[in-house]
Amino acid sequence: MSRPPLDVSRKPGSPRPDPAFRGVILALDEDSGERARVFGAFQLEASQAESITATPLHRALVLVVASEYHSVAWNLAGDQALFEDDQTVHNGLYTGYFDFELASWIELEHQRVYHATASLGPFLSNTLTIKG
Repeated sequence: MSRPPLDVSRKPGSPRPDPAFRGVILALDEDSGERARVFGAFQLEASQAESITATPLHRALVLVVASEYHSVAWNLAGDQALFEDDQTVHNGLYTGYFDFELASWIELEHQRVYHATASLGPFLSNTLTIKG
């Protein structure tokens, strides 16, 4: 299945982490239907971000999708061209956004339930439940 590039811009559906939040967070666009658009954001302290050693941090994002009988994992950025300014650094916080349509990455079977979570170094996101 051909995958479109990871979009790293902030969108209206992107999660807006609380200023005290540190980690990675996912949100499902409930209006995306069978395409299952997933929005994500990360926010880390400089010391946390620098320990991950990926520039930008999007390069270290890993997505895991599991269903009843199957699980898969991908590096979300793959080998696409990304740049340091795809994330922001403000007041010592590294912040970045991303989104993708899960149906571009995996065939979502009708009536099957999928669970998706992302990791960024030692940080694990919330888990989304997606119905195919």
